[in-house]
Amino acid sequence: MKTLEINQIEIEGLEKIKLDDRISNKEGTIYRLRNHNWRYGDNLLLKRLYITNKEIFANKLHTSSMLNDYEKELGIKSFVIPKHFVSLQGNIIGITMEEVEDTENLGIILQDENVKIEDKIKYLSKIGDMLIKLKHLDKYDLHFYFSDLHEYNFLVGSDDEVYAVDLDSATFIDDFALPAHYPMVNPNLSSVDGKYRSNAYGIPYPSHNNDVLSFNMMVLDTISNGKVSHMELNEYYDYMNHLREVGFGDDIVNSFISTYDLKDNEVSSKYFDQIPMSNIEKATYKEFVKNKK
Repeated sequence: MKTLEINQIEIEGLEKIKLDDRISNKEGTIYRLRNHNWRYGDNLLLKRLYITNKEIFANKLHTSSMLNDYEKELGIKSFVIPKHFVSLQGNIIGITMEEVEDTENLGIILQDENVKIEDKIKYLSKIGDMLIKLKHLDKYDLHFYFSDLHEYNFLVGSDDEVYAVDLDSATFIDDFALPAHYPMVNPNLSSVDGKYRSNAYGIPYPSHNNDVLSFNMMVLDTISNGKVSHMELNEYYDYMNHLREVGFGDDIVNSFISTYDLKDNEVSSKYFDQIPMSNIEKATYKEFVKNKK
């Protein structure tokens, strides 16, 4: 992976990108590399990384390099893959990536009550397709994990394509614990013996099961317009029964239930045709609570 040299004067001349206040960014400052002094072409972003943990920083560099080396094997065109390392005075400070224009953050879209649920499900299905496709890497004895898979790490383009960003936070290593939102807010994972590993500080080790858990919880939080991802087990199973009662098919419900059994997790998007779209409003958490009374 090529390293680009930049100097402090060039950095000071770059446009800093301000993210929406609803998007948490604890990883780095993002600049747009469109400047008459910039010599490496247009449509690039610089992500200047905050170096708060040297091991995590090293993983970001390793992941960026591996994504570059195995871009063809990954085979997902909507991955926004790091293009270069960026060096300031001989020290790597960040990475570049192509800027995808005319996009909106998926996390904001999923919160927007004016966006049709059909469109939200369509966007989520494309993330499910990524997870299913990534399993083919097994034949290369190669394993890629999003690790911290959540809705704010995806962009939706004007062409309705869904782009995966912040991929430097992913990993090809399964024995290095990395922070991950959905596994860390879930109160039930310790009850599933051996399926979800974490270190002494509760930081999860990456796995395909963790990625699918995160995806399925994204789907459930969207369908319920609530926080199914935070539910205790008894309430979770009650909600699964509620989904069946309002018309969800057995296969999709069982894919959600797979989160807490000893089998490998199943990507729920394979069964999105079993979502009763005409009755979807009955699947909200508000309706679930009302139905329990």
